[in-house]
Parts: sequence; structure tokens; C-alpha cells
Amino acid sequence: MLYKGTIGLITPEVKATTLVMVLAPTAFLALRSSLVWVALPTLVWRFAAARQVLWGTGYHYSLVLMPVVFAAFIEALAARRDQAGSVRGYVASAAGVCALMVPQFPFWQLVQSGTWHDEPRLAVARRLMNLIPDGATVQASSHLAPQLTNRATVGLFGWEPGRRFPQWIVVDAWTPPAVRWPLSFEVERNRLNWYRVRGYRDVADQDGYVLLARGDGGLVLSGSHVIGFQGRVLAPFGGSGVDGAALVLTAVTGGVGGGQEWGFVRQDDGSYALVNGVSGLCVDVGVDVDGASSGPGAGARVIQRDCSGRDSQHWYVTPQSGGGYLFTSVSSGLQLTGSLGGDGDVGIQDAVGGFFGQEWSIG
Repeated sequence: MLYKGTIGLITPEVKATTLVMVLAPTAFLALRSSLVWVALPTLVWRFAAARQVLWGTGYHYSLVLMPVVFAAFIEALAARRDQAGSVRGYVASAAGVCALMVPQFPFWQLVQSGTWHDEPRLAVARRLMNLIPDGATVQASSHLAPQLTNRATVGLFGWEPGRRFPQWIVVDAWTPPAVRWPLSFEVERNRLNWYRVRGYRDVADQDGYVLLARGDGGLVLSGSHVIGFQGRVLAPFGGSGVDGAALVLTAVTGGVGGGQEWGFVRQDDGSYALVNGVSGLCVDVGVDVDGASSGPGAGARVIQRDCSGRDSQHWYVTPQSGGGYLFTSVSSGLQLTGSLGGDGDVGIQDAVGGFFGQEWSIG
């Protein structure tokens, strides 16, 4: 801890380099102003952080520092206003340093002719992004996301805190490794396939741009329905109305008895809460098959619970070519899976290329 708070603040070399590059544009005169202390907390937390991208100048993290540093520079110049030669010298030195530093940063691209000419691929990107309707939820590659934020709810593709099951996904698969984030090419390709397995369909794949749409096909459900599998239907064990009762596949009894009907309540993101017609409780994820508390992990049992609006109670319903439907958990991406044979528990299990037992009927 002592090392991190002392030597660790200026090592490795990239930290010392950043400090020099922050102060050099002022010919280091900013150090003669007390205003420079305002920049200190930001420098300390950046250099103490574990994320290495915070240490250097390759990103935007110095944006809040430079106005402070230049304000300190101006105050220090003002203090020398009676020394005209000194002021001119510092201003000339600062201008020279800035001129030498500009080619190392993206600002230099403004004077390069290639910056002002569109690549042929950009027309393809614009055309595909125009297929995404206003107000949609989207995950996009980092350089495509800013083009959509004025008319859609956008997250970065592959960034876990983002929206996990958007209505649309648009990715530039040809993004160079040097500017690719947060996924490598291989991981990005696998992630796209992960979504395809979960019902997303390919809308376009052209010149490296991939556009996927959530495969609900415009499906809108409402009212009460029976959810079936292999001639049996989903219901609480024994028709129970108890909060926490396991959901099972059981023989069809007809009528409203036994809790075999479920209300489909559509959510803003296109998913559904499934509300039991007898108990008024929602389909939720319970515990592992060994009884351990698990959260929404693979193999967890499905139960009915008091409707709270949490993601584990919301399900995307995706039509399949054979006439069935997949139920995909918003919280985990795993799919509702029925047990085979006689009456049995219902669990969620990761989709493995269309795992048998995951296509349901809605009656």
C-alpha cells in the first residue's frame, strides 16, 4: 500500500510520461500557479487505478485536466505581465511544444485529406443503421454507437453492464485490433453466434457490418394462454398457489383449475412477465437442481414468485420455424427447458444449438 501511494504513482514509465505531457504544453509554467493543485486529485486517482488505460494519454481521460492546467498557465502569465519578454518567451515555448505534440493525437487527422473522404463501407454502415427504427434498443460497436444515440437507446456490444437483449445488434466485424474494444475478433464472433442461438436473426451481413434483429418477428401476445410441451402443460406443482412453488409439466386438466393458464404481460423491452391465472405469481428462477441457491444459473429450477418486476421474471418469446416458441430469460440468456418423460420439474438450461425440450407451444 505504501509503494502504491508513493513510487507506484509515477511508475511504470507511462505515468511519468503522462505527467510531462499534461504540463509540457504550458512550458511547465502552470506549476507556478496554485490553480494546478485542482488537477492533482484526478491525476492521483488515475495513477492509483488498476486499469492501465487510465495511466496514459491514448484516451480522453485528460479532458478535465487540460482546462485546469491552462487556467493555471494564464494565471502564471498574468503574474509576469510586467516582464513582457518573459511572457512572450513562455507563450512561444508553449506554442512550439503544442505544435510538436499535435501529430501524436487524433486532432492531427483534421489536416489529413483522407479524413474528409468517406470510405465506400461507410455508405453500407449508414444504410444498415437506417434499418433500425427510432426508439429501439441497440447494442453496437464502439464507433457505431455514437451514430445512433440521438434516436435510440444504445449500449456497447460485448460490454456486460450494457443492455443484454436489445432489439437490434449492429457490429463492424472488420474493426482493426488496435481500436477494437471491448471484444477481440474471435470473442465477438462467438458472441454473435450466442445471440443467434437465442433467436436473433441475420438482417444483413455486408462489407464486415453485421446487423441482427431479435427474432420475435413482430409477435405481440396478450391475455391468458396455456404453455405446453410434449402434450403436457406448465403449472405450479400440485396446482399450488404458494410463493416459491416449483413449476412442473403436468397433464392437461382444462378450465382454470390447477393454475395451467398464464397471463402474458408485455414489457417495454418486448419481453413478457408470465403471471399465473390462479396464484397471481410470476414465473421466476429459483434454485439449482441440487437445492443450492443459485440465482439464474444454468440448471436452475423455475418457480412462481411474487411479481416484483426483476429481470429474472421477464422472458423473451421467440417464434421458431417449426411453430414452437423459445422462452429466453432476460436476466441470464438461458432458455426455459422442459423435462422429458413423465411429470417433472422445469428448469432453465443454456441453449446448445436448439437443446431438445426448449420449444414450447402457446395455446
